[in-house]
Amino acid sequence: SILADDEPATRTILADRQAASVASLRVFEALLLAHKQGDRWAVGAHEIQAVGASLEQVGLTQAAGKLVSDLAGDAHYRLRLAQALIRRPDVLLLDEPDPALPLAAQADIAALLKHAAAEQGMRAVIAMADLHTALQVADKLLVLRQGRLVAIGTPDELRDPLRAGRIDMTPAPP
Repeated sequence: SILADDEPATRTILADRQAASVASLRVFEALLLAHKQGDRWAVGAHEIQAVGASLEQVGLTQAAGKLVSDLAGDAHYRLRLAQALIRRPDVLLLDEPDPALPLAAQADIAALLKHAAAEQGMRAVIAMADLHTALQVADKLLVLRQGRLVAIGTPDELRDPLRAGRIDMTPAPP
């Protein structure tokens, strides 16, 4: 559901493109740093376990010892997602995955986010250019064209109007 004025979120996190940009850190360290934000800096078994679980949740267990700068493809985006999820937000805002990623990888990330949102009981908002993936994983869609809202609804409500061309999805002129 869309946030209403009477439902304030206590913890909203924006996972922006700079979140995983400390190239000299290892993946495990970057995630631990995100976990400790706003908390005491002592690290114990609980923190180590939480980082390990988050790495597993986003499919980065094998990359824990890699430098952030060595991440390729969707791994960098998965780290950004893990850095946000480990902080247990009520609402998570995510920019779209790198358009250079294959559509299958973008769909995997979107499905991972949907599963994590359900598991953690949070709301997740992700910008997506791939309408096909959005229709597969979203509970609700807000369709924008040139920054203007042109449609809102569930995938079932919007699928036929989109296919029939009743919702203008032509790209904006450059």
